[in-house]
Order: sequence, then C-alpha cells, then structure tokens
Amino acid sequence: MAQFLECINIVKHLQKYVILKKVEGHHQNRKVLQVFLGDLLLAVFLLVIIFTVSLIKMIMPLQVGGLVLGLALLAYLGVRVFFTVTRPPQTYDGAKRLVLQDEEGKNIRAWPLERRKALILGKKTRDNEVDIDLSEAQYATLISKQHAVLNYSDHNWYLEDIGSSNGTGVKRSNAKHKFKLEPGRPYPINSGDIILIANTQLLVK
Repeated sequence: MAQFLECINIVKHLQKYVILKKVEGHHQNRKVLQVFLGDLLLAVFLLVIIFTVSLIKMIMPLQVGGLVLGLALLAYLGVRVFFTVTRPPQTYDGAKRLVLQDEEGKNIRAWPLERRKALILGKKTRDNEVDIDLSEAQYATLISKQHAVLNYSDHNWYLEDIGSSNGTGVKRSNAKHKFKLEPGRPYPINSGDIILIANTQLLVK
C-alpha cells in the first residue's frame, strides 16, 4: 500500500522531474531554458487547445476532437514525468549506499542507492517530501528542507546543492580537506567520499 501511494504522489514526481531536468541540462552543457523548452511548448499547446475548446460552443466535432487531443497530450506529459522519475538506472559497480555518521565516524543509519535515479536530501515535513530524511540528525536545524540532490547519470552519481541556507560540502576519499559546492552545479561523487549537508556527515559506500 505504501509503495502504491508513493507511485501516485504527483507532487513528489513533479519536484524530482524539475530537478532531473535541471541537472540534465548541466550534464549536456545546455542552458536550463533549452532543456525545458520542449516540455514548455507542449504544455502551452495543451492549454491553448483546452482554451479554444471552451470557446467553441456550437461545433460539436471540434469540441470532441479538441478534448481528445488535449487529454492525449496531458496523458503523454504525465507518463513522461512518471517514467523520467521512476525508471531505474543501469547496473553499475559504484556506490551502493549512503551512510549517516556522527562526529566520531560511527554509522547511525544507511540508505540504499542501487536502482535509484534521484534522491532529494533534506528534512521531511507535512508539505515537503524527501528521499534522505535528515530531520533527526544532530545538526538538523542547519539543514534546509530541500538541501541537495543526488542524481545518477552516465554511470555515475552527481551531487548538487539546490539553494540551501548553510551549504553542501564534499571531502574526497583521498583528500585531507573538504570543499564547498557551488549552488546549482553538479559534482561527481564516488565511493569513499564524504558528503557534508551543512555539518551533517554522510559517507558514500
């Protein structure tokens, strides 16, 4: 039952779709506007059709045809959003899970990464759904509701800060110092790296 409710959570799917399209634009070195242009044109076309049908009152065939075409486009956009968000990534030999650690490096909780495409990191509330809920972390007050996103593309995971208040950092497995992410720019993440959500530490394994 819980899996069924998650599948029909339209708001969550749309949030992920927007984030995926944004990150996809970075990977392909295109502007975000270009990435959304096709979807935007389809949405505008759909609205024009529905509006036109509402004005035509006397020509029944045009009303029926316009409604059918409008519903078909709406269904197409819905299916596109659903499969963009829910389709599993290809098999890979990289990171398998994300582990929440305390300041001493002790493991507290883990989340699987296999067969996932995008994960929103932040804090879950009544009006905000996330995949990696850090609301019970020691420094949860420093974490934004939607803090960062992990996106799987081209056989690798990418981490992006999505406008958090206190920033996102990464410490490479072979480095002594951490670095802060530039908001809106995806960074490749590998097994052994440590992700810092504000002051909260997540180990990629």
